[in-house]
Amino acid sequence: RFRSELVVMVRSVLSLFLVAPEIMAGNYAWSLMGAPDGGLVLNTVANPDNSSIVYVTAGAGIFRSVDSGAHWSLIFKSSAWPNDIAVDPQNPDILYAAVFVYPDMSLFKSSDGGDSWKESDSGIGSVPGFSAIKDTIRGVSVDPVNEGVAYAVGLQTGVYKTTDGGQTWGTINTGLSTVLSTCGVSCRLGRVVVDPENTKVLYLPVYNSSSDLSSAGIHKSIDGGSHWSPLLTGKSITNVYIDSQDDTYLYALVSGTNSVIASTDTGVTWASLVGYQGNVYALAVDPQNGKHIFVFGSHYGLFESSNAGATWSKDETS
Repeated sequence: RFRSELVVMVRSVLSLFLVAPEIMAGNYAWSLMGAPDGGLVLNTVANPDNSSIVYVTAGAGIFRSVDSGAHWSLIFKSSAWPNDIAVDPQNPDILYAAVFVYPDMSLFKSSDGGDSWKESDSGIGSVPGFSAIKDTIRGVSVDPVNEGVAYAVGLQTGVYKTTDGGQTWGTINTGLSTVLSTCGVSCRLGRVVVDPENTKVLYLPVYNSSSDLSSAGIHKSIDGGSHWSPLLTGKSITNVYIDSQDDTYLYALVSGTNSVIASTDTGVTWASLVGYQGNVYALAVDPQNGKHIFVFGSHYGLFESSNAGATWSKDETS
């Protein structure tokens, strides 16, 4: 399953270049697995029970493949670019999609694997100063253990939580007031990351494309989002990843420097990965082995590490 998801990840990074049978020549060739007609692919997610079922967000909406990417069908047509899609690990027929439909729809849910969709954004706040326009949701994540629990992150209004499967959402911004008030146009909250071993523990990346990184970093909650506190500051973080077998081990993707940092003590201390030299544009962590990771970066290829980044080899899958 991980290889299937990894191929989709690479296609997302290179989607503008997938016009030939192979991405790269020589020993490091990847065969084209098919691409939807919606343009650049930004988000991908696979059905955890059936890896041949894959969902992607692209310019025209949300696409689904039931044959590992060989063919695609449009299952949610949208005039706006979908921001994210998430699958419920306990029930893969349940999907959440962050799609802004002007002026007052921003989040949708499917209970049949994407065949039909219903608005699911009751409680999502309005854009400050524009009460009739609902805030855009940038990221959605689903609790892997507790049924009906999911998280959504608004562009301007912060973090939301549902405990009833998306029927209602409430803000969980305690401890984020400084970030929300000081973040300008260049500052964004990333997708909430749920610790699979202790789902009360959440991580929230904050990234900033400007030179002011005072509000950037990672915030952490140990009570399911009721309270947040800064865990790391001064670095623009786009994503956080957790070792599913050892939740003390974390990875984070740093924007601006395009690098990866790691922590072995649940985020108390961080260090750069020492084995890979070059910019990193995408990271994937094996869900069955958190020390087995892949990066795609400036060395024009996919690199693999089986020891949490201490040493690397160029992936030669074809």
